[in-house]
Amino acid sequence: MSNEAHEAPAEDQEHQRVWAEATAEAREMIVSKPGVGRRTLVQRAGFGTLALALGGGFLANFTRENPQSVASSLNGGEGKGLKMLGTNGALTVSWYAQGRAAMQRWCEVYGVDLTWIDGQGDSNKQRAALDSAAERKWDIAGITPSTAGTIVDPVNRMADAGTGVFEMTSNIGGPSDKVNILTSVQQSSFDMGYNVAKLLFERAGGTGTVIHTRGVPGGSDEKGRYEGFHAALKEFPGMKLVAEDFGRWDRARAQQLWQTYLNRYPDITVGYCQNDDMAFGALTAAESAGRKDVIIGGADGMPDAIDAILAGRIVATARHSAPQIHALPVILGVAWKLGAIDTFPTLTPVTAPVVTEDNAAAVKFLQQDGVLYA
Repeated sequence: MSNEAHEAPAEDQEHQRVWAEATAEAREMIVSKPGVGRRTLVQRAGFGTLALALGGGFLANFTRENPQSVASSLNGGEGKGLKMLGTNGALTVSWYAQGRAAMQRWCEVYGVDLTWIDGQGDSNKQRAALDSAAERKWDIAGITPSTAGTIVDPVNRMADAGTGVFEMTSNIGGPSDKVNILTSVQQSSFDMGYNVAKLLFERAGGTGTVIHTRGVPGGSDEKGRYEGFHAALKEFPGMKLVAEDFGRWDRARAQQLWQTYLNRYPDITVGYCQNDDMAFGALTAAESAGRKDVIIGGADGMPDAIDAILAGRIVATARHSAPQIHALPVILGVAWKLGAIDTFPTLTPVTAPVVTEDNAAAVKFLQQDGVLYA
């Protein structure tokens, strides 16, 4: 394809505008109660340099006024006595498991008592567990639904009882639902889909066939990656989409789908999967069929996917920062309970890079158990 600059499509421009406005709103809403300056706020909440970095755009302005080391400022115990509830899609998915580990780590740093509910990839089981949990008292909650719209009632009951609810990654409610949350902690799924798909299409030379393996229907994370993928596809008229099915974030399911594709389509150029687990399902099926030429990419940027990139088996992934998304409800929740933060933006944005062989080692380093940052 030509290397000439092209104007971004209308939907991409609109996405960039909305995301930029959300980031600006987040920065503007770093406020404190009358008489509490930012230096006092930071010291009172115990935010260290690493915690500030985790906060991305929302907490960026703090760093200029309090450039303390992690060791001197993260003394721990700021959240002692606070009770937090956490839940996400399913701990059998590597990304969700890493997120849970990060939330536990940051609860330990701040002295918060964490209770975890595994969504088990089953909206009925998650709903039943949250109905029971809503009868108890919580100070903070970090929540990702297994399926959008299924847990609105127990979440709102917790919020009405005084729990500070943080939505993580994907919308809790459906399009017409009103959900009482403090803020939604998200990374742009549109960017993940768009940037990785575009890189894969470029690697293919702009021509060939494409298979798109989607996540769980109904969530804003799946929808965003779908829209980003299709925005990139429009820029490459020589790429033909031949199949698009829901793998539901599951490696085994994706592998079964891809075994069918490989029998049905003699030539598959590109496989874009909405998460790394499904990308490995596609990769296993392709390698077993002797099709090591298929250009495969995913999202989440987990360590095993990064190793596959370094080995040349996967071309690219987008790092979806499970540590940042699951840590921020702890950090911001403690600040809220201490009275250091009064108001939240609708969206608290998180950013992380597309991962290729050029930056793979660095991104993997930042995911070590002792770091859990990127």
